[in-house]
Amino acid sequence: MSCLRRCCVGLSAGLLALVCGTAAASQWRSGWGLAGSPPAPASDTATPQLQLRQRGTLIQVWVDHRGFGPVQVRLRNRQPGVSPLLPLLRTLSGPGQQLLLELPAGPAYQLVLDSVPGQPQPASQAFEYRLPFDPAAGVRVHQGAHGRASHHDAQNRYAWDFALAEGTPVLAARAGRVMATRSSACCTTNVAGDGGNWVRIEHEDGSMAIYAHLQAGSLAVTPGQRIAQGQPLGRVGNTGYSRGAHLHFAVQINTGLSLHSIPVQLNGPQGRLQASSGSAGP
Repeated sequence: MSCLRRCCVGLSAGLLALVCGTAAASQWRSGWGLAGSPPAPASDTATPQLQLRQRGTLIQVWVDHRGFGPVQVRLRNRQPGVSPLLPLLRTLSGPGQQLLLELPAGPAYQLVLDSVPGQPQPASQAFEYRLPFDPAAGVRVHQGAHGRASHHDAQNRYAWDFALAEGTPVLAARAGRVMATRSSACCTTNVAGDGGNWVRIEHEDGSMAIYAHLQAGSLAVTPGQRIAQGQPLGRVGNTGYSRGAHLHFAVQINTGLSLHSIPVQLNGPQGRLQASSGSAGP
């Protein structure tokens, strides 16, 4: 599950021409940490958008960041060498509009904004996570670390897929703040990595948890909301790239324009949860 989002704008003949899209790249592809590159829907609050404004002979480059929590961005031109100010690397807070830089009007800019959620950091603190659901629902690991179906890249290497009945309440495994959500998916798709409906939560040490494939219309939290451990986030669903109702859970850090999942200690009713690698599917 991976995420580098890309937004592009172009300048043509000295005029501002917005051609911003949600073309995905190899890192933050779907806004939440899954491999694959489904298009971002309007309800995806994770992707910063570029805005261009002309001020005299200068072009102001603004970014509209609607998610909460930090996001690392890299502004570059498709053709390198056009401006000594590019590429520009910065970490933004959110939400809101922020001025990145001003460029002289004239050159044919094709600006690209790459973005990855989170504050860049080399590691996170050790923490004992609770199960992201009531263990009375039954603990069945459908795919664990290094799972052959989809847990083989950096963003998902240590992810967990729990097979649960659709509608099972999903609970916060750790306290934090909701960074972004996606809440428009209704059905399963054939697009690898499409996480359906999801919630991304930032923890106090900068790590981030992703809860995915949630039931349509079930999200119980909104971006910016502070949540406690054990608080309901939504319900288990079968949305996105899924072959059955399940919960995808992973903890990730931004290691520098790149998301990496990290090993986590999950505590169940019988102590630390253990899972072998392998999988029956996503």
